[in-house]
Order: sequence, then C-alpha cells, then structure tokens
Amino acid sequence: MKISRLLGIVTLLLNRERMTAGELARHFEVSVRTILRDLEALDEAGIPVQTVQGQGGGVGIMQGFALDRQFLSVAEISSIVTALEGLSRLISEPGIDTAREKLGNLVSPVVRERIQGRERVLDIDMAPWYGPSRLGETLNLLLEAAQALQVVSFCYSSTKGECSEREVEPYKLSCKGNVWYLYGYCLLRNDFRMFRLSRIRRLERQRKTFTRREVPEHLYDWDYDWEQGDPGHALMDVVLKFNSCLRYRVEDFFADEQICEQPDGSLLVRASFPRDEWVYSYVLGCGPDVEVVEPEELRECIMQKARAVMERYRHQGA
Repeated sequence: MKISRLLGIVTLLLNRERMTAGELARHFEVSVRTILRDLEALDEAGIPVQTVQGQGGGVGIMQGFALDRQFLSVAEISSIVTALEGLSRLISEPGIDTAREKLGNLVSPVVRERIQGRERVLDIDMAPWYGPSRLGETLNLLLEAAQALQVVSFCYSSTKGECSEREVEPYKLSCKGNVWYLYGYCLLRNDFRMFRLSRIRRLERQRKTFTRREVPEHLYDWDYDWEQGDPGHALMDVVLKFNSCLRYRVEDFFADEQICEQPDGSLLVRASFPRDEWVYSYVLGCGPDVEVVEPEELRECIMQKARAVMERYRHQGA
C-alpha cells in the first residue's frame, strides 16, 4: 500500500542520515522510479527531503524536522490509526498493521499516550453484526486479484432474483452506506458493472490476467450510477406517509429535509427511488404503518403484491 510505503520511507530517513534511492527501492521491493515518485510526493506534502549528489550522497530529511509537530497533528494521526484499526478487522492486509505500528513509532511517548486516549472514545468496526460472514474472505480475495490484475469468476444474484455466471476484471472495492461493492469490467456484458459483494457466490481467481482499461470518471460517481445506469433502475419520485411508531426507521434512513411531520404526528417523506424490487420490499417491510401517497403506479403495485402474500397464506391454511 502506498501510504504504508510513504510512512516507511519517512521512518527510515528520520533514523538515518541519508539513503540512496536504490537502497530504498531494494528495501521496499519496488523500482527506483517508484521511489523517486514517492520522494516527490513527500516533498509536495511538506516533508523537507534533501538530495546530496556525489559519493556518499543520497536522500535524507532535513535535520530538526519533527513529523509529529509539522506533518500530522495528534488528531490527524489518531484518526488515521483508528481508521486503519477498523479496516484491519475486515481486510488481511499486512501493510495496514505495519502502517499503524509505524505511525505509533513516529511520535513521542507523550503524544502516543494522547493518541491512545482519543482512540478510547472512537471505534470503527466494519465487520457485520450478525452471523458468520464471508465478507472478509471475499474482500481479501478481490483485493489480491485486483492488485495482481487477475480475472475473477463468480455466480451473481440480481435484484430480479436471476443468477448468472460472471467473469470480471476487478478494478475497485467501495464501501457505501456500510455495504461493500465491486466495480469491474464484466466480460459477459462487455461493459463496466457494479456488484454487491453480499450477492457474490463461488468466487474464484482465474489464471487469466488483464490490462486495465480506461475507466470513465462517471463510473465512480454513485449519483450518476444511481440515475443513469440500467434503465430498469430509473428513479421515480415517491411520497410515503409513515405512522409515528416508525419514526426511528424514517430518521435512520431519510435526510431531515425529506421528512415533514404532520399535525397528527405522522411523517410525510418525499424521496426518489429506483424502479425495482428494492422499493417494493422496503415499503412492504414497513407493514401497515406506511402508505404510498404517490405515485399511483406504486400504490397499485404494492396492493398487488400484498394480495399475492395474502393469497399464499390463505392457500396454505386451506
């Protein structure tokens, strides 16, 4: 990981007078060109990297430079360490633990104690609450495949309940709203697609490798993907009326500006949802304590699905 390598370079240079770019490249097992780019990045970030030419020369950090005072504040270091700790509970990436350790060693014992004090009031854990989880295993496999430019194969379940076998070039792992997604180039669809990790089964790395394609910037834009993606997911404006007993669910999910409290205590919500099974399951999951006010097509669809549920139970009880 680049952040781990940058921190490692700073640590080495703070403890040695100077090192050559070749020595740094061998230490971190990267090219000299990569090290030169890293040194340039450190210099742009405010780390005073000096280069001495000739025999016995190399690169070093200006004497008297103190990282904990000039590069990162106590709050910033604490935030990084806390975030790395939360990520390490889910992803088995050696660089994460190394980065945490190096950050701790970069500061004085007094500052380290202050950081530990801040850590006690903020905890990040990205692992699921319930049941055995394949998420960590899936994330690690996809991370390794993406870094090695290896194609992965898996069975994927769509929102329509359809299962399909996919081969995908993995490009990026994203966590949005506590849900993990994979962005990749799907060889079945011949286009970039987003896959929810919880719907992936039988994930395997293939021997087949790939060359990264140019990714349109909008494919990493969540709003664009939501609005401009599959035509079946086009947005529709929805007005929902919730009974006051569901206030906690409304406030958990919707923004304040979307909620309007009514004189009778009910909550009127105006939002936009994709035209797919998700919105139907959300509304039906609220039971009789929510009413679709608009649009009429959604009201009709919910009534049809509610009748189908009733008919199933009626048939089973007959």
